[in-house]
Amino acid sequence: MSGYQPIGGELKYASYALATTSVPTAAAVTITAGQPPIIIPSGYFKNTGEWASSARLVMGGLMTVTATIPTWNWGLYGVVATTSPPVFGTTLALGSTGASTPPGAVTNVPWFMNLDIGLRTLAAGAASTLVCWGVIQSTAVNAAGELTLPGTGAYTPPSTYDTSQSYVLWPGLTLSAATAGNTVTVQYAKLYLEN
Repeated sequence: MSGYQPIGGELKYASYALATTSVPTAAAVTITAGQPPIIIPSGYFKNTGEWASSARLVMGGLMTVTATIPTWNWGLYGVVATTSPPVFGTTLALGSTGASTPPGAVTNVPWFMNLDIGLRTLAAGAASTLVCWGVIQSTAVNAAGELTLPGTGAYTPPSTYDTSQSYVLWPGLTLSAATAGNTVTVQYAKLYLEN
């Protein structure tokens, strides 16, 4: 017997609604405005070790970069959802790409994001640790056409996740300078809960 445990991903969220075009600024902003909230339900992250609780966020859209090019920083954040979805916030920073410079001015170039989120340690209260790893791919993100999340260097995953709370996941973007005309429009987003 192989010991293989067949676990498929359960599609928890899928939206093909066109998001409001986001105009990134020098402070982090959401890129999913106008879409339904992406919610991780309370109690979902409960397993560690060999069959750790995990989720996968996939999304894509279009990006426009102006001739005056600031650096871009993609990130994923979480905010506790109480009785209603909270506004965008960076309270729980699951990870970011680090600053990257698009290779040139472009209009409506597709981009794709694949992020894996997993429970590393389980603790009472707001003391569990989540990790987030993935890529953002596009010919417009940088010369290599791919960014990793987390970015290059040391990665300290947040250890303030409360498994008893529901969270809204907020993909976000920050520019080094608020240069008008740089935009991101999310075309779809899907969340899979895997174990």
